[in-house]
Amino acid sequence: MHAKDGWGIDEVRRRCRDLREVLVASPELCTPEDLAAYWPGGVENRTGGRGGWTYCYAMYVAFLFRSKTTPDQDEQSDLVEQQATLDAFREKPVTVELVGVGPHGTPATIAVYPKSFDTLSLIDEIDAQCKWLAERLVWLEKQWGAEAALKVPEAMRELTELHLTIVWILTHPGASAPFNPATGLPDLPPEARLYDPLDVLRICQAHHQVNRKRIGIVVGSIRQSGGKGQASWTTLAVGAAKALRQPIETLMRNRSLGAWLAQAAITWDAEREAQESAQPAAAAAPQFEDA
Repeated sequence: MHAKDGWGIDEVRRRCRDLREVLVASPELCTPEDLAAYWPGGVENRTGGRGGWTYCYAMYVAFLFRSKTTPDQDEQSDLVEQQATLDAFREKPVTVELVGVGPHGTPATIAVYPKSFDTLSLIDEIDAQCKWLAERLVWLEKQWGAEAALKVPEAMRELTELHLTIVWILTHPGASAPFNPATGLPDLPPEARLYDPLDVLRICQAHHQVNRKRIGIVVGSIRQSGGKGQASWTTLAVGAAKALRQPIETLMRNRSLGAWLAQAAITWDAEREAQESAQPAAAAAPQFEDA
């Protein structure tokens, strides 16, 4: 494959080096032993030439998109829980500092927004495609033949496009995607192709904070208070729509998932407290027998 297509051996080698720098600075995503094992010549990557660099790139990208699933201990504190619930309720975005610089030499930044249930489901679908492509790349590199070799750069380009599509969605203002998912994935706008690998990592980490972490904390608080946290998302949404007096379609498509969960949790807590307060009053009321 010619280097002018952006996926020649020199270009792939450069991408691997850039990703390695990012991953070295992010030990929560992989260990130094992992990085060494999948570097060309490592114990897990004995493939020579461009194939070795392609395999390294695929594995490093997989490391890059890992997310922490174990909550930090301090997330259990009431203060952190309350702040996360408040941020979810307000649909507060998270600001990410980019590698590049903005006007007048100031750091460039971008906001990562809390997303709706439908949009998060779309992101999960794209992420599943990314994982399949990463596995496909590994399989292709183990094949010997011109046809497999021709498919490798195509798969790498598609994997990069999908990752940047996720970033594009996350940085689009509001709870929805910047396009209609029903019509398929559109071409990326030029500005969505300018992110550094470290930018992509920071944006995905912010996504974990603004969506996964907040939602997890709010759902956890619902369960602790004996609410509807054990129900399916559909049942939960139906209950929230009734409590908040909003169409379920509005909650699922136009409101961020964390926002309506937090609002519903507050409403359910208030209703439960009112019921609990009413019970002692009812018990203390005088009882009269029918004559």
